[in-house]
Amino acid sequence: MRRFLIGNVFLVLSMISAVSSQILLKALIDDLQPVVSGLREIPAALDGPRALRLAASMVLLVAGYGFWVLSLTRLDLSYAYPIACCSVLVAVLLSVLFLGESVSPRQWVGTVLLLIGATMLMPASA
Repeated sequence: MRRFLIGNVFLVLSMISAVSSQILLKALIDDLQPVVSGLREIPAALDGPRALRLAASMVLLVAGYGFWVLSLTRLDLSYAYPIACCSVLVAVLLSVLFLGESVSPRQWVGTVLLLIGATMLMPASA
């Protein structure tokens, strides 16, 4: 039971890290768009705060992968993967809250259907 609980903690940390990384990266891209028109201009545009945000995003991405691997040492993939797919909802919510993105009713329905599908994939013994 303890192994299962710790596996779930690592799974949640993996989801939070991965989604946070994506939100930071998207915010950085949105910030760079008015400044950068091509790939060659990106290094010059990555000043101190932007470089720090990029580094934080990469650290969170690597941490998320590390937590994912740790969760798989304690959980079955058939259980962990459907739950990890539920991070879609977290990503949508955070994109609305922190990036000011709008989500149409159709997109919300699609997100909910993804969650229902992921839930149906979970084994009955989980």
